[in-house]
Amino acid sequence: MRLFVYDDAGLLIGIRSDPSVPFLDDNIWWSEVPDEPDSLVLGWIGRICADPTLRISQEGGVATLAVFEGVLEGVEGEACPAVGVAHKVVLTFNVPVSDLVISLRLSE
Repeated sequence: MRLFVYDDAGLLIGIRSDPSVPFLDDNIWWSEVPDEPDSLVLGWIGRICADPTLRISQEGGVATLAVFEGVLEGVEGEACPAVGVAHKVVLTFNVPVSDLVISLRLSE
């Protein structure tokens, strides 16, 4: 999977995958990373043939993490049939996660 990231808030200083982090049962979620106060795990259910975009913005003290999946064509020009694929990334910010009010959004 390719992930396009736009950080309009200027909060992000690192991103990585971490297969050892358990996946939570929700369409989009976040959780703290033990012993890493500046990091969180962002997970979502998406499509296998989409290249998602993550947009990070901050307004009025609320940091919004928005994942846009889009609908990409699959094989032979048909719409992507695969849904329900778990994606997750670890995001590291320039402030502790406890200092942020986080809002999530997942959309096509």
